[in-house]
Amino acid sequence: MRVLTEEQKARRQVTLAAWRKANPEKVKAATAAWRKANPEKMKATMAAWQKANPEKVKAKAAKWQKANPEKVKRRKAAWQKANAEKVKRRKAAYYKANAEKLRAGIAAWKKANPKKVKAQSRRSRQHAHLCELQTTIAAIQKVAATAQKQISAQIQK
Repeated sequence: MRVLTEEQKARRQVTLAAWRKANPEKVKAATAAWRKANPEKMKATMAAWQKANPEKVKAKAAKWQKANPEKVKRRKAAWQKANAEKVKRRKAAYYKANAEKLRAGIAAWKKANPKKVKAQSRRSRQHAHLCELQTTIAAIQKVAATAQKQISAQIQK
């Protein structure tokens, strides 16, 4: 076996890099073939790289999420639907553990947005009034239907 000098190794690397740049299709095909033939090595290599480069992994994930917001939204919704009980328990635990923080945040938002709070209160009152009216109308309709039945029964006698 021939031992290469540092200069020879460097020259070989430059030559190899130039060949890779000149033949991207061949490199891609060879890489894909190797990956397919060595799935366990590939999995181990990727796991080691991800463990050694957590910042790059996070950055890559963030970049992909920013580029694919609809896919992220669909995946998140599907996961939440499939894990509804888990999500419910997590939210309950979070709200319980951070109740004061949440109340303080809401209070700060209300203080910073008095017009929105007033509008929201007005909408709430209007909604309550609407619900009350709907209940009243339903009760009147029920009484009217009963009266209609009684009148019809008396006419038929």
